[in-house]
Amino acid sequence: MTRNYILGRGEQLIEKISAPERGGPKSHPYSIEEARDWLLPKFRQIAEHLHELPSAACPQDEAVASLVIHPAYLAKSYYPRDFFEFADLRVLGSRTMPLIPRKVATQGPSKLTSTAEFFVASTRRNFDKLPDLVAELDVDDPAAEQLRRFEDFQDFTAESKLRSIPDGNRLPWLEVVLHTGSVKSADYIIAGFRNYLKGMNISVDLDRRLHVGNLCFLPLQAPRGMVNEIARYSFLRVVRGMPKLRPPHVTRSISQSVFLGPNAVPSGQPIDPGLRIAIFDGGVGENPVMNRYVNSWRSPGLEKPAPKYEEHGHMVTGAVLFGPIENPNSLPIPFGVADHYRVLDVNTDSNDDQLFDVIHRIETAILERKPEFIVLSIGPDMVIDDEPHIWTSKLDQLLSGGDILAAVAVGNSGEADQAKGLHRIQVPSDAVNSLSIGACDSRGNKWARAPYSSIGPGRSPGRVKPDVLAFGGSKDEPFYVLSQKSPGEVVPQFGTSFAGPLAMRTAAGIRAYLGAYMKPLVLKALLINRSHRNEQPLTETGWGRIEEDVESLITCADNEAVIIYQGELDPGNYWAAEIPWPDGEIKGNVEIRATFCFACQTDPEHPVHYTRAGLEVVFRPDSRKFLNPKAQLPASETLFGKIKPYATELELRKDAHKWETTIHGIKRKRANKIHKPSLQIHYNARSRGSSTSTAKNVPYALVLTVHADKDAKFYDRVLQKYRQELVVLQPVRIPVRL
Repeated sequence: MTRNYILGRGEQLIEKISAPERGGPKSHPYSIEEARDWLLPKFRQIAEHLHELPSAACPQDEAVASLVIHPAYLAKSYYPRDFFEFADLRVLGSRTMPLIPRKVATQGPSKLTSTAEFFVASTRRNFDKLPDLVAELDVDDPAAEQLRRFEDFQDFTAESKLRSIPDGNRLPWLEVVLHTGSVKSADYIIAGFRNYLKGMNISVDLDRRLHVGNLCFLPLQAPRGMVNEIARYSFLRVVRGMPKLRPPHVTRSISQSVFLGPNAVPSGQPIDPGLRIAIFDGGVGENPVMNRYVNSWRSPGLEKPAPKYEEHGHMVTGAVLFGPIENPNSLPIPFGVADHYRVLDVNTDSNDDQLFDVIHRIETAILERKPEFIVLSIGPDMVIDDEPHIWTSKLDQLLSGGDILAAVAVGNSGEADQAKGLHRIQVPSDAVNSLSIGACDSRGNKWARAPYSSIGPGRSPGRVKPDVLAFGGSKDEPFYVLSQKSPGEVVPQFGTSFAGPLAMRTAAGIRAYLGAYMKPLVLKALLINRSHRNEQPLTETGWGRIEEDVESLITCADNEAVIIYQGELDPGNYWAAEIPWPDGEIKGNVEIRATFCFACQTDPEHPVHYTRAGLEVVFRPDSRKFLNPKAQLPASETLFGKIKPYATELELRKDAHKWETTIHGIKRKRANKIHKPSLQIHYNARSRGSSTSTAKNVPYALVLTVHADKDAKFYDRVLQKYRQELVVLQPVRIPVRL
């Protein structure tokens, strides 16, 4: 039987095009005079408040305040650079805040929405002078025009910096985040914090601090009653209770265990001996069943392994190699080799500050070993909040090049208190450059999110989390893995700790069969594109449950074509990506399923402007149809959300997934309404919420599935028309049905 393998080199169907015309002049909610009259008393009031801070809290006499942006000016093109330079204000970072603006430029009343507040630093003397400078500012000055982009000017209060401070512990461990700003040397800020604490008889170990972007993260043990005073330090952004490592999800006696048959273990090499999958966990221990497929590594300085973490790490590794064991008499041949990095030891549980050491060990191993595939089923026992976390920030930084596929378990908090938000996905599965995996309860046709699997949404960007679900087991349908305590025993388990490895195993299978052409971003996009949805909300399932069968993932039905595009996009330009469409009549309906994935640098100090890249993608189904005779481009339709002509930045964030690193959409149409269809792509670049001229190219992958309901020769017709552009991705190794 001839197989229709998926098609590659779709990037040969992409061409650069001219930028379309943009919208008309901007409507403003406030006049310059209105804005100045509102802000002047605020500038005076905040300047007075800043003098109430202790001198030690203001290194080099610098203090920090908050400038709130009107929601109409969230776009990078409205970044008030001229005003910041005029006022001698240095932007340290930003965050999202809820707001009902005093006025809006559109029709209708003001409504609750979200906007950005910028944290700005300067000397207290400069803050004193600011009201007089603004009062004398000429209305024709660009800085004056930008005044109306501000909704408010506020204190950056100590109370607003506190997150989840534990009540029961008199001397808790804390995670402190400092703004180090964009200055060349931030040593005075860090040294100032040490001196500020010294004045309160609190010591801090600065050697354990970690830097990401313009933030400094450090562990601190301090009296509970002094946390508010600590938070008064000007450059302190957030202080939260230090979470512990989430406990290993090891279940006992949910059903009967079984034992491997005498010849169950494969004797040969993995399908691709050069394919290596890095697993960061508690160790793997000794087990003759899978030792030939595992390399064990230990981070320097670790003490002996903790038994419960080692058991967890062993089972996670087994899930990567063999998946859920269906036949105890014959284990499948692994797709590649598992490199297990032990990053936990007996001290991990007993000391609350160990999370800094663990992520540092993971970072060191990734930088030194440069793995292409990573499985992470451990992390802080902490649901996401509105502030950056060291694990997420570090992971996104390490994955920003797009050359690593990381499967990260979302956690098992799905049955926790929803009223308190404790059911949400856990750090670091909110990373935008990772593939975040939740768990479903069955491999059959009737499935649902497993009740324990943590629930989205994530932050924006990164709203759709989990990205996908994979089978993680349940009490009724366990995930069978190899036991560590009893070699040869196969034990029933469930948890997202096993869903993540299964998703990675599937991706590794695709890579093993199709070779190096299937880069990490392509694998991510293909898993999402070919996932299956049911009626559950997006917050529970993400884009759907992955297809486990590798052969199904790399082949097409006769009436469909799957096309892969990959490469790099350079900032500011527009492209038209042709959607392969055969000549001649096509009857019935057609479904077009598109998935874009890219990786990019991030700005953790700007959660509201976190990603430095965003794609605006417009679907143009009919090259003959124009909105009006003078239109430059064919009419567009929705594919990735509700795209409106000249949509506002807020609408784009909510509806079109702008600034998301993964966008996915499905469109069904009558085939006779489609003619030479295409996607218009624009790569928008920014840095710290502002336009930038130094943006880097971003690696991307686009997977398109075009399914024609009534055309049994659709694949052949596409292949015939595009035989010079597209290539059939023949397996470099012969796939076998497992």
